[in-house]
Formats: sequence, C-alpha cells, structure tokens
Amino acid sequence: MEGSAALRGGFMMGRRRGRSGIHWMGLAAVLVVTSSCGVKGKPVPPRLRVPEEPRAVRAEVTPEGILLKVRVPQKYTDGRPLKDLALLQVLRAEKPPGECPDCPSPWRTVGEVPYRYPEGSRIPKGIVIYMDADLAPGTYFYRVRAVTQKGVRGRLSPRVVVYWDVPPETVKGLRGRPGDGTVELTWEPVARLSDGRPAQEVVYEVFRGTKGGGVGSKPIHPKPLTRPSYLDKGLQNGLSYTYRVRALRRAGDRWVPGTLSQPVEVVPRDLVSPEPPQGVVAFATKEGIRLVWEGGREPDVIGYHVYMASNPDGPWQRVTQKPVEGIFYEVRGLQPGQWYWFAVTALDDAFPPNESPRSKAAKAKIPKR
Repeated sequence: MEGSAALRGGFMMGRRRGRSGIHWMGLAAVLVVTSSCGVKGKPVPPRLRVPEEPRAVRAEVTPEGILLKVRVPQKYTDGRPLKDLALLQVLRAEKPPGECPDCPSPWRTVGEVPYRYPEGSRIPKGIVIYMDADLAPGTYFYRVRAVTQKGVRGRLSPRVVVYWDVPPETVKGLRGRPGDGTVELTWEPVARLSDGRPAQEVVYEVFRGTKGGGVGSKPIHPKPLTRPSYLDKGLQNGLSYTYRVRALRRAGDRWVPGTLSQPVEVVPRDLVSPEPPQGVVAFATKEGIRLVWEGGREPDVIGYHVYMASNPDGPWQRVTQKPVEGIFYEVRGLQPGQWYWFAVTALDDAFPPNESPRSKAAKAKIPKR
C-alpha cells in the first residue's frame, strides 16, 4: 500500500511539473515575440537523482528475530555513481491470518540504518545489517530502499518472504575426525528450542567450505539428517575443510532453522601406512656398511628411513635425517669388528607421511684390519 501511495504521489508531482512547464514556455514565447531585451525566464528545477534499488537482500531466522543483510546500492537510476546516501530504510508487511494468505498487510517502515562514508566520495561497497526483533510466529515480507541526504527515496528492492518461529537451540560440540579422503562429523543432539521449551522433530543440516572461505549457503547433503552425525566423502587429502551445522525443527508444514554452530576445521589425510620394504641386504664396504632393498610396491611411497641397532632386539636408532629417495644407503663411522643390525621403513605421500613398520633386519660388520 505504501508503495502504491508513493507511485501516485510521484505521478501527481509529474503532472504538476508538466502544467508549470507548459505555462512557462508559453510566457517565454510571448516575451520573445514582444520584446528583445534579453529577459531570462524562471530556471527549471534540477532533476532529482533517485538511488537504484538495493540488491542481494537476504534474511536469516535467529532466536532474537529476523536478521536482514542488504548490499548497499552503488548508483542512481541514471547509472551515475551514488554519492549522497544517508540511510537504508527497511519496510515490513505481515501475512494476515485467514483470508487471502498470499496478500501481505500494508507496508510500513520498521527501521532505518545510517550508512557512514567520507563525504562527497563514491559510496564504498558494503553490507548493512538490520535485526527485526520481538516477532510473533508468522510470515513476514521485507523490502528495502536507499534514502539520500536530501530525503529522496530510492526504488524498493524485490520483496523477501520469511517465516519466523522460535528456532531450535544452536548445535554444540561439533567435532570432526579426519580419514583418507573423508571427515566424520559428530555433534550433541538438540533437544530444546532457543526459549528453553522441549523441541520436537529436530533434523540437521551440514555446511562446508575451505579454510578462510567460510561455508557455502546450501547444505552438502540432499535431505536433512535425522541423526547428529555425518560422514563426508570424496575429499582431497591435505586440504583444510571448514564445517558448520544447524538444527531445524518442524512448525506446522515448515522447517524453522536455528543458527549455525561454531566452525570446526578438519584436514582429511591418508592414515594407512605402506608395507615395509622387502629384501634388505647389508654388506661391508671400504667406508662402512651398505644397505640395499627392494622398492616399495605402493605407488604413493616417496622415500625410506634406515634404522640401526647393536642388538637384534634393539633399541633401534634412526640414522637418516631425511627420507632416502633411492633403494640403497651407506652407514659410515661404525666400529670395526662389531656386529650391527639394520632395518628400513617406507614413507608415503600423506601429510604428514605415514611410516611403515620396520623391515626384517639384516646384520653386517666391518672387518678388523
């Protein structure tokens, strides 16, 4: 209704300006014919620039009410940069009970949010947030418009329709356990609404994103989950994933969502170690004891570590500082005439790498000279 009134008002103003303009033009014609003294007519008032409609108006159900997020318009309707924005005005209509369920009640202004920026500069890109609180369960319609410092009201945004009811509590205790290309998520079941009353028919939605990028706007599964757990598959090992979960509860024929949980970051990785190397052989050389073994059969093996002991039962000491890429290694600085036992492990390309058990030991000694 308010939008219709504004249109009628604008049309009437246009008609009045039209009659005034015609009258002035006729007078000017008479002056031109009857006089040549250069008398100037009354100046035409400048055309008011109207802000374009705000776009990307989003609404989120919260325990406190409906949270609106609005992208600030950047231009006037003529395409020129907007430079005198004063505030954004939020209008709301309510769905009346009973008759005409698709007809909202009259629009009314429920809030105004000032927008601060350097005077005279182009409007910086940004988001305005408005919380509409103290609501009763029902459907609400929202539209937003920009208002200039001269009081010129811009075009109304497309309407956003939101159903609000008391949402369930926020999900707590979200945990993630990494696996090989998987993440297993668990959380505490939600049993109450945000106002403390018992909750019935609670389901869950899981949202995912990569580290530093937030989470997506849609759940990663096709249907709501009835249990407080989820196994996410087909992931890339070594990449950090961010997860958030929210609960939803049924209210009539609708699902009312709660707020998103605190995020948890999980890095899936390969947890299966490769097989130990086979065929380890040790023999003395002029410089020490040389080890040779068969290469790993798994394609993800990237290197090997060599271990040494002075007794077949250990203790074992690693002698390689970093993984050996080849299938041989020479140990130097050993005591001639003393027996040594050697074993080799394989490492894969996981992050961090998985290390195999030690191979069968091979023994050797440097002869006394």
